[in-house]
Amino acid sequence: MEAKIKDIFFTWKRIEATSIILLSASGSNRKYFRVRWTENINCVNEAGEERKANGANEGRRAGDSSERHCIAVFNEDIVENNAYLNYSKQLIDKNLPVPKILYIPDDKRIYFVEDLGDTTLFSIVESSHDIRTLTKIYKNAIDDLQRFQIDGGKNFDYTNAFPIATFGRQAMLWDLNYFKYMFLRLSNIPFSETALDNDFNTLIDIVEKQPSNYFLFRDFQSRNIMVQNATTLRYIDFQGGRQGALQYDLASLLYDAKANLPEEFRSEMLQYYVKKLAENYPQEFSKTSEKTFKETFYGFVLLRILQAMGTYGYRGLYEKKQLFIQSISYAVKNLQRLKIFPLPEINRLIDYLGGEVSPCGQASPAEKTTVETTHSDHFHPNVCAISNILQRGGSCPTPSAGDTPATPPSPRTAPPTPTHATPHHTTPQPTLASAPRAATTAYQPTPPAPASG
Repeated sequence: MEAKIKDIFFTWKRIEATSIILLSASGSNRKYFRVRWTENINCVNEAGEERKANGANEGRRAGDSSERHCIAVFNEDIVENNAYLNYSKQLIDKNLPVPKILYIPDDKRIYFVEDLGDTTLFSIVESSHDIRTLTKIYKNAIDDLQRFQIDGGKNFDYTNAFPIATFGRQAMLWDLNYFKYMFLRLSNIPFSETALDNDFNTLIDIVEKQPSNYFLFRDFQSRNIMVQNATTLRYIDFQGGRQGALQYDLASLLYDAKANLPEEFRSEMLQYYVKKLAENYPQEFSKTSEKTFKETFYGFVLLRILQAMGTYGYRGLYEKKQLFIQSISYAVKNLQRLKIFPLPEINRLIDYLGGEVSPCGQASPAEKTTVETTHSDHFHPNVCAISNILQRGGSCPTPSAGDTPATPPSPRTAPPTPTHATPHHTTPQPTLASAPRAATTAYQPTPPAPASG
């Protein structure tokens, strides 16, 4: 692949790249390469006048050289690439801070973009203990997020959306079934198919009533926020963007699993988001009440975490990528505070993952045993034992026969219809399409209480 990139780079620049380095793997099938080259500086323009580009050439003379670099992106999925390239152009035209597209060759599997460096918000969260700096960065990210959502969403063309243009019921069911098949099944965790499908529909009933004519970034989390300095942030990985509600991206940012933000900080940032929305976009703020916005926000948090756990199952338990395996226990920890909706099977699974109950709802002495984990929190052996085995290079426990296909379904397609009984059922369960819809009962969800200590 490096040779292919080198050839395309030469076609573009007419000079040789001095190095092409594969960057660390991401959570997708895309590959990123940092391309470096030495470029002579032409300090004289066509009119014969000395030029200075943003001061970069000040003090230099024609013939001096400069070390330059950019990112080459390789992705076999041309449809996804087209979404990224089209979205990038639209967002740049709206003055939103995303990388510039530098070169698109005839081979649409490869394109070149601006290199934003290696400092992500996640790397700062991991290394910094300065709460004032983190607060400033997160507030700036929230300001930018509202610009993406509202300014960016105005007259946005979703023709090239990948894989879907609207984050509505169908897309939400894809995400929730991804959790079912890629996490629960791969972890061999028993559940009631009918009860879980009813809860999925109830959760969607709760969140889908919010206004949804905004740009939904889709993966607005700390690893996709590049930090130039505390006041200048840039954003990547937006090709999955679609039209949706405001709360989802905020949920992605504040409940990013391994960022492991304190609950008090999350509450402060949620309040800041609502405050800035009221100040800067009063017309949008008037479409919902602050109380309804916050209540629905936690529904989107639950939806986002369940989707993320499907990813952790597919990328971690199935593909055995350490980054995703390590995220599982953090996600389980976040779920413990979200039993605030009338979702009996989801709430039972949250207890089960937390080690509080057995599959049939009764405490089990074996489940009370402490399992060694990568940090101080301890969760159910079905989760943590799998996580620890894989981190030591072992193999994932094999689910029961028929529990999962040999190759998991794509997250962008509907999962297969089960043809077997789930572990604590004796008869096959109805398909999602035929499962009865549970009416959304009246509820008054209480926001999660700050963690003690």
